[in-house]
Amino acid sequence: MRPVEEVAKKTLGLYDYRAQQSLEATKIVDATSICPQAKRCVIKYANDTRGLIAQICNWYSPDDDLGGQVHYFISAMTPVQLADDVVFERTAVGMRVEPIVLASFIYQNQP
Repeated sequence: MRPVEEVAKKTLGLYDYRAQQSLEATKIVDATSICPQAKRCVIKYANDTRGLIAQICNWYSPDDDLGGQVHYFISAMTPVQLADDVVFERTAVGMRVEPIVLASFIYQNQP
């Protein structure tokens, strides 16, 4: 498996309409070690005019930035609130990680 910096795209595929610009990651971390069912799980952080976003990327293969993505404005919630979100919970359970463990990882590694 190649280092995440070599294979992860900086773009999040999100657009900030208030700032009139596409969002790029300010930080990218690999969470695969806590997500045993994921081929690779990468968290991308970006700043939007509404706050800090964390995008969870569950890749189809370990060296290709393509797969399921879901994002949250983590500056507007706590780790417990994030873990309690239904979509977040399904995403975490699908990768075989407890939602609170993944939420805590996201908050601990934010820029």
